[in-house]
Amino acid sequence: MGPTLLGQDHVRACSGRYGDAWSGMTRTLQWLESLRQTRYQLMAHDFLGQLLLDLGLCEQAIEQSERGLALGRAANITFWRPRIEVNRAIARLRLGDLEVGAALRSALDRCRQDEEGLQMARCLEGLTELALARGDADECLRLSRELLSLAEPAGLRELAGVARRWCGEALIAKGDERAAAAELALASRTARDVGRVRLAFDVECARARLGEKSDPDQFAARIRQSVEGTGLELRP
Repeated sequence: MGPTLLGQDHVRACSGRYGDAWSGMTRTLQWLESLRQTRYQLMAHDFLGQLLLDLGLCEQAIEQSERGLALGRAANITFWRPRIEVNRAIARLRLGDLEVGAALRSALDRCRQDEEGLQMARCLEGLTELALARGDADECLRLSRELLSLAEPAGLRELAGVARRWCGEALIAKGDERAAAAELALASRTARDVGRVRLAFDVECARARLGEKSDPDQFAARIRQSVEGTGLELRP
């Protein structure tokens, strides 16, 4: 029941129902804590961390991630921890800390060794974002294409959309606006088709920088409305 409930609320968050998702996830986490079910608690900390990252609440995402990592260390359980480590690294990165590469590469190495493809993809997402933040557009493009090569053959459309978003961002940085527009158009279509609201918002913001017709304000308003009365907010 634990992963099922968390999965349902993760879908709610991804589709823009952040307030409902937050309430459901925190309620499920409290239940799992009462059962002392550590592994599924770690999943909850990951999903809550991702939700907070979507809202731009990076300080809270770090706190959430550190609670999850402390729980895993205390129980000597490595299950799901790479994803939580990546959430923390991405949050730190978005607060201006560019020294998170070692943590991301260490997590990626462990995932490769254990053949954990889904967690490996999350590590690649973090390294891709870090490369762009460091001004290395070529590395960002290489990593985003590696991510795309994992996503497309497996039919992981949301992940493919994420990869194409970063391809587009890297191409903008390289000054290839035509190629960037093509990648972002594909990312936009994918995000809308699968209903991934935060991805759609980020892609539309990138397209707006290129002067493309886009509507990021529509997605921002939808996210803000979803968290009214929850104590959460959107910080793009």
